[in-house]
Parts: sequence; C-alpha cells; structure tokens
Amino acid sequence: TKGDVVSDVRLGATGVVKSKFRNAAFDFYKQVRAENPDREIILTGHSLGGHLAQYVATKAYDTDADLRAKRLLQVRTFNTAPIDTIHSRVFARAPG
Repeated sequence: TKGDVVSDVRLGATGVVKSKFRNAAFDFYKQVRAENPDREIILTGHSLGGHLAQYVATKAYDTDADLRAKRLLQVRTFNTAPIDTIHSRVFARAPG
C-alpha cells in the first residue's frame, strides 16, 4: 500500500519507524515483563517486526541495568530492517 511505501522510505532514510509504533511495542514489552518479571522473554520478528523487536530489546537493555545482569531478554529476527536509535549503541557494547 501507499502507507507501506512511506514507512519503508522513512525507515531507509532515518533508520527508525514512527515513534507511535516503537512506543506501542515497548509498552507491550513492559506489560509482559511486569507480568513475568523472572521469565526469559524471546522477541521475534521479520522485516519491520524484526526492526521493532530489535528496538524493544536495545531500549530494554540500554535502560535497565538489572535486565543486563540477568539477561532475560533474547531476540531472534530475520531479514530485519536496520535500526538506528540512541539505544542501538547497546550493540556496540554487547553484540551478543
């Protein structure tokens, strides 16, 4: 659709999707984490879904030192749209 094309162009030009998508994904993650504080969570995604999964994981690890210590969040993506946010610096510190 035309909207998909606009999203793809925005993603290619800026490295991120609209903040409402990122915020909704992260809010959902926080809800799941609150309901399952000691459980491992595995985020998965393809293309845009992979982009959002990476965004959520990088923001979670970048903003939660306790999560980094426990390593309770994993990401499995394929054919992922690139990500370029302030939180993606976590890849440089801990690429695994």
